[in-house]
Amino acid sequence: MAMLVVASLVSAQDVIITNDSRKIDAQIIEVSQTEVKYKEKSNPNGPTFVLNTKDINSIIYANGSVSTFTQTQTNQANSQLQPGSLITRSGKTYFYNGKGMSEAEYMAFVQNNCYEAWQSHQSGKKLVKNGWAFFGVGLGCFVLSIPLAFAPYSLYYDPILWGAGAGFLISSAVCLPIGYSRVHNSHEIYNAQCARKTASLEFGIQTSQNGIGLAMKF
Repeated sequence: MAMLVVASLVSAQDVIITNDSRKIDAQIIEVSQTEVKYKEKSNPNGPTFVLNTKDINSIIYANGSVSTFTQTQTNQANSQLQPGSLITRSGKTYFYNGKGMSEAEYMAFVQNNCYEAWQSHQSGKKLVKNGWAFFGVGLGCFVLSIPLAFAPYSLYYDPILWGAGAGFLISSAVCLPIGYSRVHNSHEIYNAQCARKTASLEFGIQTSQNGIGLAMKF
């Protein structure tokens, strides 16, 4: 019984989920309105880390309770930013009706108002992550082939490493431009497909082969 209790206490942990879906296994020390102080679960005697609550989505405590942090901010952003206007981008700042939005605010906005733009941004980030991973593996293959060039059977191993390295680098060269393009241009998808979705009801005159009639657009 004592061993079971100790095991349950050891396995219990708090989990911090950030706005970019990163999970941090932690031991929460202090939570305030503006910041959260914690220690890493793997190093409870190590340094104390601090996260701003605006960068945290939620905290799942060891006892099963959950605290959310961004819901109020998201609701406020959505109440101020309503679909119908175009979004422009400069660096990592997005502009809507002359007001700047951080990338996190932009993502919260399009996630609720334009799934196509949000999906493009997310798929782009995955491609970028995979692209840099392919680049690292490809470069590693070429680096590994250097000492093997002086080893027995180098003529057998080196072509394999060169071929694998070239394949990974080519994959990286494909993934990175496409990924960055999707991330940087997702707001263009919003402008093209979602900006006018909630336009107000419009009436007009429409002609057809049967005559002229009143047309309603909504």
